[in-house]
Amino acid sequence: AKLTSRVREAIGEIYESKRFLAQGIFDACVTKWMPMVAHDECIKIREEMMQTAAQKVILSNREKRWVKACPPAYRATRYEKLVFAQKKDALDHVAQGGSALLNGNTGTGKTRLAWLMVRAPFMRGKSVHFWSHISLSKHFAAEAMKSAQWLSLALNKVSSCDILVLDDLGKARMTNAEGQSLQNEEMIFELLDRRLAYQRQTIITTNDTGQSLEARMTSDKGAPLIRRIRDLCTTFNG
Repeated sequence: AKLTSRVREAIGEIYESKRFLAQGIFDACVTKWMPMVAHDECIKIREEMMQTAAQKVILSNREKRWVKACPPAYRATRYEKLVFAQKKDALDHVAQGGSALLNGNTGTGKTRLAWLMVRAPFMRGKSVHFWSHISLSKHFAAEAMKSAQWLSLALNKVSSCDILVLDDLGKARMTNAEGQSLQNEEMIFELLDRRLAYQRQTIITTNDTGQSLEARMTSDKGAPLIRRIRDLCTTFNG
């Protein structure tokens, strides 16, 4: 046991000095301690150290991706500063894998809360898409300009991610001046229909009530979309 402890200390010193890579750590261990320690113990320690090093690299890369993805204004969000009334219940629900509809007036911290909700699963390796309704509408329109195939691929990608955040639902126009359906309405309906069908975790923020959101849509899409959102998400009010 004492020798094993000394081996771990020796490897730790070499690792922290950053003078050797994982193979170098093992070689140094074998050269110095092989006469006194069983070969399989050295291999076990080497594997543990390599796993630790690999995990550190993975977490570092995810942190860099998070910093790139999350806007600076939301990156520094502190839970205790959020004024969203049901923030604890909402966070607990999402942490357990549930989908959530965050409803409240402007300034209640819905978007901040949504970013806070997805940080932990993102760092665990979950695929997270964070879109405002307006940005997603523009994204789909741009892909549609290329071809129907490009639009289909874009929809598949957004609908199949582990966690989708749809921020400010209702901010993008879904009907024209004559009340006719726009492509945006069709895409949002299809997207949320797929998320519900496959029970994929979804977080939606909106200032609208079900009634006011339905009023922004055509009669054959409005009510069915509201039902799908209610079936998919638990509502939390700010």
